[in-house]
Formats: sequence, structure tokens, C-alpha cells
Amino acid sequence: FILNFESLGDNCEFGVIQRRCGAEPFLSLLRFGGIKLHFLLRALDSEMRDFGELDQTEIYLDDKEKREFVVREKRYDVIFHTFRYQGEIDPEQLRVSESERLVYCAGKFVSDMKKGSKIHVIKRNLPLQEHEILPLYVALSACGPTALLWVVPEDSDHRAGTVESVLPGLFKGFISRFAPHENAYDSMLSEWLEICVNSYRLRRAERQSCGAHT
Repeated sequence: FILNFESLGDNCEFGVIQRRCGAEPFLSLLRFGGIKLHFLLRALDSEMRDFGELDQTEIYLDDKEKREFVVREKRYDVIFHTFRYQGEIDPEQLRVSESERLVYCAGKFVSDMKKGSKIHVIKRNLPLQEHEILPLYVALSACGPTALLWVVPEDSDHRAGTVESVLPGLFKGFISRFAPHENAYDSMLSEWLEICVNSYRLRRAERQSCGAHT
């Protein structure tokens, strides 16, 4: 079920939710990647053209005690975890393999987007506002019959786990809190799953309604 959802990048929170559900291996482009919204819009506008090509891929070590290799896709300024560490692998070998992975995953991302086979998940710890979400919704809709799940903190009118339909294919979900950037595993698993179930039901109802009117 959780493979019906595709992260649009931030920290690794939603990717960790998928991992906790046993979704491994799972070739998802931005599952463990961070991308700024304006670069995401540019990437969608170009249908991920040249994403992850070798000359746009660089490798460096982070500054943590156990130093992890980090990938940066330079064209769209995307940072990815590799979960490979200093001394485990030759950096150039990793750069080549990561480039190949990114190219493949970008192609799959675009293909899935055009087929409308995924619900794309967008969240930011500094919550995105409607005026930021609508250009993303338009960009995704221009690519295919896709859906967007926009997750924000709960409020007095919406308890955690609630999802509402904003526009056809645009759903707004509410959560009690996001995981801190420094610890994506400190996430609200049950709330995330309730949000996913509710958005999936809304999406399925939309599609059934469209089918009934054609």
C-alpha cells in the first residue's frame, strides 16, 4: 500500500515511514533526497531532463562522527543520502553508481507521473502555504493525471490524520508534528498511515466518480 506514495523531498521523514512499513528495496527518486521548492518546479517543468547525469553528480563526506558519503545533483541542487560510509567504497565508484541510479529513478518518476500511478507527498517542517502549493499542483497536473498530498500541522478544525480534498487531485493532510530534521526516525507513524489511507480513499473515490461520468 505505501508504495502508492512518492515523496517530493524535504528531509527523509516520509522515506523513513515507507522503510518502517518494510518498503525495501524501493527505487524512489526523492525518498531520501532534499530539494528546494523552486528547483523542484524547475525539474518538473523540464521533466527531469538530464537529472543525475555523471557530470552533474558529485560525492562528498558529511561532517558527522560516522562519515557518510552524500550525493549532490548539481543541476537541481538536490542532496541525497547514500547510506554508504567512509572506507566502505571507492568514492568514484560510488559516484558512477549513484549517477546511474538517479538517471533510472528520474525516468521512472516521470513515467509514473504521466501515468498518474502515484500520490505525491509534499511536506516541509516550515509548512508550505497555499500560494506555494498551487504552482506545484499545476506543474504536476500538466505532466499527467497525478495527485498531490500536502501535509501540514493539525489545527483547531482538523485533528491529526484528517485529510480534506482541496481541488481534484489535491489533498491536504494534517499531522500533530513533523520529525525534526536531525532525526527523521522521530516520526508519527500511525498518523502518517492514517493520512495515507484517507488520501488514498479520496483519490479512489475521485477516480470512481470520474469513471461514472464518462
